[in-house]
Amino acid sequence: ITEQLGVAGRVDNVDLDDLQMGKFLGAGAEGAVFAAWYNESPVAVKKTTSVHEVHMHVLAGSHDNIVSARGLMLHEGELHVVMEYCPRGTLDTMIHHTMHKKGSGLGWDPIKVVLPMVRNIARGLLHLHKRSRPILHRDLKPGNIFVSHGLVMKIGDFGMSRQVDGNRQSSNPERVFRRTFSTGVVGTSTYSAPEVLAASNDDDEVDPQTMLKADVYSFGVTLWEILMRKRPMDHFEVQMAWMMNPESMRLPPVKIDSGLSPAGVKVMTTLAALVIDCTQHEPALRPTAKEIVSRIRFLNSTDNNV
Repeated sequence: ITEQLGVAGRVDNVDLDDLQMGKFLGAGAEGAVFAAWYNESPVAVKKTTSVHEVHMHVLAGSHDNIVSARGLMLHEGELHVVMEYCPRGTLDTMIHHTMHKKGSGLGWDPIKVVLPMVRNIARGLLHLHKRSRPILHRDLKPGNIFVSHGLVMKIGDFGMSRQVDGNRQSSNPERVFRRTFSTGVVGTSTYSAPEVLAASNDDDEVDPQTMLKADVYSFGVTLWEILMRKRPMDHFEVQMAWMMNPESMRLPPVKIDSGLSPAGVKVMTTLAALVIDCTQHEPALRPTAKEIVSRIRFLNSTDNNV
């Protein structure tokens, strides 16, 4: 199956006999997910109908902050992806359920929890954007970010993802942009950039770096949700705001707890400013994933306590 999909050598060909299937974990947009054991390691096995998702997941490659694809299996005519198992579920669950429970450990400490979490997500996004042919995730949100041991964040779910051509000269930018966005609102509109909601497809000046800024906007909304621990506008509110006045689509300011330490306030203030920059309406005004990682790294290095 790996040869048929053009990914031979990148992941294993897996037989059902190689797996010890476990409990049902849940169902995503593309298919059901089960826990399993493969080569004496815990894995998740996702049944999917989307060859595209499988292909993009494999092309995403290996990185500490990406859910890794370990192998592929064709069983009874159905495609299955064997992938890394993240035992703590999604970031969405962690923000809105797990960390609200009593006795949940560190709580939402800006330095020990929030900053490493955000750094993980930014590094995963940078990895996708700096592939030889950059990968535009197109559906970055807490529900598609998975939590592994030690609260390590890993970006997953590549069903909406697309490659963009890193060399403008080899491809018509207008055609690339149209192919990427003309299907209307992709992903989840709550986290979608204005240019995605507008489904702009008549701009012949769009380059790959501009297209990647759509993911940066989604990162900004996700960051707001992490800092505020509440959900942004829902799908309907976003659509209504967009129809009434696109400029009205602004996230409320991040509120910073006055009881934090000076170092904690510094982290929260800097990340709140990053939210504003990442969610600028004009893509050119948003930082790149590389710039986001640099800003977080600088924040990490300016204070030994951070």
